[in-house]
Amino acid sequence: MLSGWGFDPALRLRLSRLDNALAEVSPATLSASAVSRFGYDRFNDGYRHPHQLCRLFLEGASLSEKLGVWDSRTFLVDMNKLFELFVTEILRMRGANGTTVSAQVELRLAEGNRIPIRPDIMIEKRGQTLVVVDCKYKRLTSEALNHDDYYQVLAYCIATRSPNGLIVYPRQEFGVERQARIRNTDISVGQCAIDCSVVIDDFEKECDRFAEYVFSMAEDAEHQYT
Repeated sequence: MLSGWGFDPALRLRLSRLDNALAEVSPATLSASAVSRFGYDRFNDGYRHPHQLCRLFLEGASLSEKLGVWDSRTFLVDMNKLFELFVTEILRMRGANGTTVSAQVELRLAEGNRIPIRPDIMIEKRGQTLVVVDCKYKRLTSEALNHDDYYQVLAYCIATRSPNGLIVYPRQEFGVERQARIRNTDISVGQCAIDCSVVIDDFEKECDRFAEYVFSMAEDAEHQYT
């Protein structure tokens, strides 16, 4: 079953090989409660934590930071990277015809091929960058503009000749959608938020709303060039 999930090709190949290696084992139904009856000694104690993880799968549950009955090894998730991949996938799935959504393209800010930069996301059409998106998974302390984030996106806009920069945050306790026109330039840098806490029934609508907001910026920029 896992080999059919959206893992990278190398991992899917390993899972398929494991499936073939276990082909002679007869499938059987195992309840989650059966795991609690397993016995461990010094020879097989290393299987204790993997078995507890298997129990989570059997129960249809997941890991939590709260203290519970079963312990688990520490797990770390880079939420900045995860949020960036999440936003990228939303835009790629909803991109209009002729629009390209690129991620982590290495560019140079300074002449002489110096000062490398990597915008999180670039939305392009006909070779022109229309919007540069930077994803920030963090909590804002106030409604004031986060200047460092604006400086970073402004640099991306200059390097890509994009008229629009956008900083994306997760939902905050206050509204963050706003836009700043940069003096002596044709560049606008804005910020917005996507609500990742909505119930699953409303989640697709939230993703659609966010993508529509971003691609409307790209469409406006395209009209400026034409």
